Amino acid sequence: LLGKPDIPQKNYMSSAENPDPIIRAVGWGGYADSIVRDTKVNGTDTVFDVHYSTDNFHNRITPRNADDSVKKNKYALFFGCSVAYGWGIEDNQTLPYYFQQNSELFHSYNYAYSGWGTQQMLARLKHEDIKSRIKEKEGIAVYVFVWSHIRRVIGEYTSFTEWAWSWPYFEIEGDTLADKGNFLDNRKLISGIYRILYHSYVNRYFKLNFPINT
Repeated sequence: LLGKPDIPQKNYMSSAENPDPIIRAVGWGGYADSIVRDTKVNGTDTVFDVHYSTDNFHNRITPRNADDSVKKNKYALFFGCSVAYGWGIEDNQTLPYYFQQNSELFHSYNYAYSGWGTQQMLARLKHEDIKSRIKEKEGIAVYVFVWSHIRRVIGEYTSFTEWAWSWPYFEIEGDTLADKGNFLDNRKLISGIYRILYHSYVNRYFKLNFPINT
């Protein structure tokens, strides 16, 4: 009745030993100082065929006009997931790019990445000296929120087993937010249960998620 679907074996690697301090802090992310081609095909139709350009700090590059440095003296930091990052579109089509183009004051910096949640923003602000990399002295920060980020920040079953097992793990302790490392290494009981459920035909048949109310 339930069948036996093909369940791929997962190699749950921890980011704790990653030599790159940014990837170690955020769990996973794109390549630094690179141009990556990304193509999505649906049958015989090409949905998109684009390039992502990144700087030495894994941030997606937001192209600037030649005279921008003269007119603009404020920064706009963008955080979030694929919506802010610009999955499936070129560097000059992203939300940070259009914000910069339509502003007389702001240079945009893209600190987002596909699949991320709120904890990556906190981890980057906590572990990186962002201030030293930005020449503008004043500005704003923008977090582009979608509801699934709530599930990602708690490390629910689907997010954990699909891509977020080594993500930053934060817990509220009293009136403070405690940094617990990552889900895989520091939430062993729940994470271990999720890894077992990933291979459950019953769970896949009923498409269950945990916690149930997520």
